[in-house]
Amino acid sequence: DTLNAVDTVRLNFNGTFRVASASGVRYNATFGPLAVGTYRYNWTVNDSLGSTNTTQTFVYTVDKATPLLNITFRPSSNVTFGFNANTTCNITIGDGNAALQLFKNGTLINTGTSPISNLTNDAAGTYNYTCTYAESQNFTTTSQESILTVSKAPSILILTFIGRLGV
Repeated sequence: DTLNAVDTVRLNFNGTFRVASASGVRYNATFGPLAVGTYRYNWTVNDSLGSTNTTQTFVYTVDKATPLLNITFRPSSNVTFGFNANTTCNITIGDGNAALQLFKNGTLINTGTSPISNLTNDAAGTYNYTCTYAESQNFTTTSQESILTVSKAPSILILTFIGRLGV
């Protein structure tokens, strides 16, 4: 008897054939990254005697992911009037070329790709900063909000008397 051994394993992934590599009795084909979408695939095995077997067709779906944004305030999210605050929005997880928008209390103050920032010297008060991420090929739209608090500066009173003492 002749031993009938696996000769070739191929993956048909959406009409593109890839030869799989062996690791013991397991075979794999590595490629990517994949864009959002639905893909069809099957495996074909040829043995050393020329026999062929093909699996049924399977479906593989890649859904859009939710990006992760980060808003930072320098020096912090609590500052005293008279000090500049630098607000920065950047993408932690997502498409680095996606469009970002930075809003302060609902008013657009900056747009661009990550990171975007705004340097301000606001009056005492509370400011709501929102960074939005526009939908991209593989990521959904999302937003991140953070609060900047500007405290009143302490009052300093200096009195100077001009005149004579003891009068």
